[in-house]
Amino acid sequence: MFRASLAVSKLLNNTKPPDASTASTTSSSSSSSSSSYTPPISSSSPASGWQLNPALYTYPGARMHKFDDYLFQIDSSGHLTQQQKLFFHQNGFLLLRGALSQQDVNDSLRIINRELGRTLGMPDQHNPGMNNYCLGVKQDPSIMSLFVKSGGRVWCDDLLGVDNHQISTGQCQLALNFPQEDRPQFASHFNADRLCNQKRWHVDGVNLAQTQGRVANFTLLYGIYLSDTTQNFSGNLTVYPGGHHIFEQYVQAHGVQDLIQNGLPYLCLPEPWQVLAKPGDIVLCHYSMPHHVCMNMSPFIRYALYYRVASKSRRSPEDAAACLADVWREYPGINQIKI
Repeated sequence: MFRASLAVSKLLNNTKPPDASTASTTSSSSSSSSSSYTPPISSSSPASGWQLNPALYTYPGARMHKFDDYLFQIDSSGHLTQQQKLFFHQNGFLLLRGALSQQDVNDSLRIINRELGRTLGMPDQHNPGMNNYCLGVKQDPSIMSLFVKSGGRVWCDDLLGVDNHQISTGQCQLALNFPQEDRPQFASHFNADRLCNQKRWHVDGVNLAQTQGRVANFTLLYGIYLSDTTQNFSGNLTVYPGGHHIFEQYVQAHGVQDLIQNGLPYLCLPEPWQVLAKPGDIVLCHYSMPHHVCMNMSPFIRYALYYRVASKSRRSPEDAAACLADVWREYPGINQIKI
């Protein structure tokens, strides 16, 4: 089982935001471990000609997270490899390239855009905080079938146990991220000096003020990308690799009751990484992974489908709360490999 370093453990006991100097020191020491820095933002998108000024939108996480793309390739067996499971254990997410064909992506976009035009893009009024659109899409048979068609059942078997999972609520979330006004100062939350001072991240189902003190999480987030987010600040899902371990240790030290009384804590998390995905790519994300959605400075709508997968071994609300302090409780596929 992963254990945070002594320095991180000390930070876990601090529920108040550390001062900027502490964050700056932490970032500086981490940055020095990287031998070189290559800006992660490409100067232009070949398909559209859209250009983003790297000088305005670079961020410190770019120099920290350099993942080998071969880890994101789908294995010929159709199953997750041991290396991919280890990557998921360490980082809390896994990207899988090209799980759906371009034809599948186009067919899905046609359904969504047709419904979007019919409903004039009105959000789901029953879930205003979920950025949900197009009620007819959420349970559309063609959209729901993408979970199996893309390999979701097999990969969830690999992680959660064979036939030991189900899609929570029996529907998906259509997550649209619309272009925003081009204001560079909005990117300031990626400034290393402010990472510890701004709680821009969240953990799904753990906003206990909104759920009347009940943990309403799930086991695994399964995301399908239908649009190109291969540049930063395209409305990307943004994760904090390894942050699920830190969140777990915080709950172990302070208990779920602390979350109920005080809400999500201020934690000095690893630096963020914007998931760079192509249409048809898949992301698997641990439910305790701190994350948020990045601003969309591109000229295009970001299209994504999210399926929230719950383990069938979960029997009660108490089980959901217990999983916050034992993040691999519902992952036999992770527990059976050597960590």
